Amino acid sequence: MRSSISRTYTVAICAAAFGFGSFALAAEKESKTAKGNSRYDVPDGTPEELLAFIQKLRTTQPPGTTRKTRMEHMRKTCDAIVTAAERIREAKADDETTVTALKVEVEALSMLKRLSEAGSVENRDAVEKLDALTESLQKDKRPAIVNLLKLQALTQKMEKLDATDPKAVVAFAADVKAYASTAELDVQLVGMIQLATVRLYESGKQDEASAFGRELTEKVAQSESPEVQMASAQLASRIVGQILETQGQAKEAAKFYREVSERLAKSEYEPVRQAAEQLEASARKAELVGQPMPISGKLVDGGNFDSAQYKGKVVLVDFWATWCGPCKAELPNVKEVYEKYHDRGFEVVGISLDEESDTLTKFIKEEHLPWPILFEGGEETSGWNHPLAKKYGVTAIPMAVLIDRQGKVVTLSARGERLATMVEELLGSQSNSTGKSGAEKKKSG
Repeated sequence: MRSSISRTYTVAICAAAFGFGSFALAAEKESKTAKGNSRYDVPDGTPEELLAFIQKLRTTQPPGTTRKTRMEHMRKTCDAIVTAAERIREAKADDETTVTALKVEVEALSMLKRLSEAGSVENRDAVEKLDALTESLQKDKRPAIVNLLKLQALTQKMEKLDATDPKAVVAFAADVKAYASTAELDVQLVGMIQLATVRLYESGKQDEASAFGRELTEKVAQSESPEVQMASAQLASRIVGQILETQGQAKEAAKFYREVSERLAKSEYEPVRQAAEQLEASARKAELVGQPMPISGKLVDGGNFDSAQYKGKVVLVDFWATWCGPCKAELPNVKEVYEKYHDRGFEVVGISLDEESDTLTKFIKEEHLPWPILFEGGEETSGWNHPLAKKYGVTAIPMAVLIDRQGKVVTLSARGERLATMVEELLGSQSNSTGKSGAEKKKSG
């Protein structure tokens, strides 16, 4: 868990900590205007129009999936925001608008500085611009500016944080909590909460991490900002909830998911309500072990499937996709276990999160997969939108669910050598093809 959190979330956390795009409510593609202008071109307009431009740019996803395209998108976004914010300040707008512009300008320059120091982009003057702007604001006593400078100081502390020093991590988390008690709730703050939670966990402070994350997630979930609401949903599902589950507190995790879900379900914004539904699905997944897991749906060949037909069997429900490397790497093991135990009452049901039926069908034929594969076509129900993936809160694959003869879930991670060992135990050493153990055969005889 410790290493997986670090690998999976560090990039997203850093982006969220500066408030750019990680929790976007829109996912616009790269576009050109009729005149051929890029979306990064700062338009002429009033301060209000420039703020609208900034907001749209901040909530637009990168036009690609590679690290290079993401970094280039981030650089162009930050450059455009700095230019737009400077124009707003030059226009001598009202205090509220000016403060908002200053805040996003500091955020953008901070991100450019971090990207430049990491060697991800080239922007040599970002540091100088940021230092000059920060210095010019030192004498400004407006509360919003004072808080902005506090946030900037906290950001610098975050950048220099020694993640291997538990005392430094605990102190940083305390500073974040203190700031959160008085500051306006925004995406940048949620990013800091994410990072502090992860660093606490990684430094061996698991209990402190879950308590800190839960308390502050519940606080930010009360925000009226849709961006902050989305951020709180990701904080809940991808970090705090996973920490609780890893600690063996599945019931507490489910309770936590539902508490946040109930808050977000009241939002007037559809994406936030969808996030609330996903949290409910996460709660459902956290409670799966020991519970039935009925499976039904459409097969890739067009037929229908219902797991009721496997009553009394041991069943592996495998959420996977042909584009998933670890899923394909696990297939030889699943095949071997299937061939060894199928005649004794072991079944496999694949649930494909592919998007193209042709690709999936070709793969099934090439690999000679003998078990049923569920697949839903169409944009609304394929991929991660597969009804069963949404129902059971599947956010990462492969997810291998093993179900015993009574139809109850035993584990959500039946992979590798563990799969054969558990199947052997659940079937019984003297099982036959009817699914009866040696003891049952003796009794019935």
